[in-house]
Amino acid sequence: MLFINITIFNNETFAKSKLQFKVGDKVSVFAKKAIRRDQGKIFEAIGNTVILHGEETLYGHAARFDMNKNLFEINGNVRYLTKDLTLYGTYLNYNAATENMHIDNARMFTPGWRIVARKVEKTSLEKYVAYEAEFTTCKDCTESWTVYGEKVEITVNQYVVITNALMRIKGADAFYLPYLVFPIKNARETGLLFPQLSVRNTQGFSYAQPWFWAINQSSDMTLTPTVWAERGLGGDIEYRNALNNASNFQFESRYIRDDFLLRDLNEEIDRYLINTEFNYRPTNNQNTYIKLFEMSDLDFPNDNPLYSTERIIATEYGSQGFYNQRFETGEVGVEASVQKTLIQETNRYYTDLFDLSDNMVNILPRLEYSFTPIKVFDYKRNFLNLLYIGGKFDATDFRQNNFDPYQLTNTDPLRNVTRVNLQPHIHLSLFDNGVFDFRTTYELGFQYYDFKRNDERDFRKYSGLMKSEFSFGVDSIYGLAYREKVNVKNLGEVKDVEENLKTIGKLPKFSQEEAEKAQEVIYKGYKHIQNYKFIHHFIPGEREWGNQRFKSQISNIEGWFDYQDSIRSQEFLIGQKETRTQISPANTFEIQWNNSLIEKTPRALDALSDGLFLNDNFDYRKVFYFDLSQGIELNDSDRRFESRLTRLGVDMGMDLGRYLDLRVREFYFHEENENILTFSMRNDFNLMRVLNEISSNDISQIKVYRWGFDLELSDEIVLLVQETRDIEANQTTEKQYALNYAPGNDCWMLSFGYLKTINQENFSIDFSLNLGNPSFYRRIRRIF
Repeated sequence: MLFINITIFNNETFAKSKLQFKVGDKVSVFAKKAIRRDQGKIFEAIGNTVILHGEETLYGHAARFDMNKNLFEINGNVRYLTKDLTLYGTYLNYNAATENMHIDNARMFTPGWRIVARKVEKTSLEKYVAYEAEFTTCKDCTESWTVYGEKVEITVNQYVVITNALMRIKGADAFYLPYLVFPIKNARETGLLFPQLSVRNTQGFSYAQPWFWAINQSSDMTLTPTVWAERGLGGDIEYRNALNNASNFQFESRYIRDDFLLRDLNEEIDRYLINTEFNYRPTNNQNTYIKLFEMSDLDFPNDNPLYSTERIIATEYGSQGFYNQRFETGEVGVEASVQKTLIQETNRYYTDLFDLSDNMVNILPRLEYSFTPIKVFDYKRNFLNLLYIGGKFDATDFRQNNFDPYQLTNTDPLRNVTRVNLQPHIHLSLFDNGVFDFRTTYELGFQYYDFKRNDERDFRKYSGLMKSEFSFGVDSIYGLAYREKVNVKNLGEVKDVEENLKTIGKLPKFSQEEAEKAQEVIYKGYKHIQNYKFIHHFIPGEREWGNQRFKSQISNIEGWFDYQDSIRSQEFLIGQKETRTQISPANTFEIQWNNSLIEKTPRALDALSDGLFLNDNFDYRKVFYFDLSQGIELNDSDRRFESRLTRLGVDMGMDLGRYLDLRVREFYFHEENENILTFSMRNDFNLMRVLNEISSNDISQIKVYRWGFDLELSDEIVLLVQETRDIEANQTTEKQYALNYAPGNDCWMLSFGYLKTINQENFSIDFSLNLGNPSFYRRIRRIF
């Protein structure tokens, strides 16, 4: 093996960063044989040639430098390595005069993409052109997808432009595009994204071609023209703008010129969904939020389930917004909402954007002010140590657009009203020594209603609620959480590996000395926290006067605008879940027993942070909790004890890592013999994850059971099953099945889906391509 150190003295300069040879540069050449000709103007290296220059390395069978022609050549098993890419070929040619380089039978590899081509030319510092080439972002091209192009232009860390692109999946031709752009950089780039393909029985075959527009550093837009075979032309628009680090604006919409309804109903209809959000925070003390959600018709979610489901979060939609600002003395805010309901007897009920002809009550507007609690005194003593006062005030204008307040019948609810709500409160800590705690809180609620009609009297009501609480806790600690290095001495001599084992290569042999090296052992600690509370709920005063029609209206939950309208002593009787599960506030004694088991795990030591704060050294996890609450009415002491028991509340959970996550919450009403139960259990058995959920409410007569699982049939195939049943009706309300094929190289996914609900049945085929999303594999393989 020869080593030759060459200093190049030539007026011609090679490319500035790739293959950078210039005057005075030193190039180290290793080869079996070296030859100089023409007075040193021609240099040849033959046999296992290795050329080192800076951070670049060239390998080949033979290399030739011709200083007369400014030509540099390498033949046979060429390999060119830089910190950014690796390039293979059979022949490399570089002309220093023109600064062009080309490689025959080339293969280019980077961490983000790969190219195989008949020939690759380097035309500038960061630009390559490949001919008759296949491009992919996959790690294993033969098992996934490639795009073939007659000409592929690569701008390193920028983008790839493919002319006459032919998509191939596992070597089979899929479809053709005359022009295709792939971004291969971290920064955003304007251009076409990969098309989206799907087949559904309600829409037929659909083809969507997204185009991404990088407007500037803080805003961008995606336009996605789409062809639905069964419905016609349309598309999606998504615009995003980051106004500052804490503010943003987003607009998204789907539009369809629906031919299906033209054939079915003999009328043309422009169908759309618009979802807009604006969140602006100029300072930490100010916040503005506006949301607009609008649809052309109520059938839109059923006909576009994948697009609509993730955007619909309630049974109402429309416009809403608020503004609030915080001061040292409190917080002031204003909000408004104009809503429509998704629940209508006729789905195509609304006619346009401003059609509000339903029974929804709008807030136009609400003004509110919350007072920062003011400390009257705060002493470091056991008795009478803390007293503070606070409260809030709001004025709300409720409107129902299709209700003319002067054309109401006696049976119509009063919906157009201005309500003033005042809620001051006072808090007093009577005793606190760190173990025993005794405190009391009094809250006054006053509401005034103006119905904007001369023939309707105003309505007023107030109620005071006093809550006195005595509590103490008991803690038990099991074990100490710490890390320790332990010398392992009793493992014995480790036997040599048997020679007849079918292994590739040899396994290392371990000696007793290696076995006795110090090993780090982690010890976990546990803390059981028990908290006992004895609470007295009491209403010292309550009164309603004025409009008797409205008083009768708010005696039922359907007559409320919100929970502030309830008659305080009765709200726990007429709600369905939130208010129904509360303890009766009239004159009730509540007993609570709360348990938590906390796991404490030491973190690895960090010399940069440890020693400053003890809490930085540990992680905490609630392994188990069990909370019990029971109320006893103190009024009517002559009644039997069982009839004075209010609801029993049980809240329990267990977290055993991935093996079991259990949550149970139940409220039992003794006198009515009714239950409100929510139950969820998740299990992870490595290859299969299972979900079971039950929601049962005897009061609203709603009982739903949901179950599902995802099962890895192989490393590449995952089966997803989910079903929802109405227990009361004894029928399945939703079935969902999916079979996902996702190669282990994390490049693409093919999904076959089936969805059946009471109103629709849908078959689908979706193809998704990964262009560098690191969470792609996890997202499509597991749903529970």
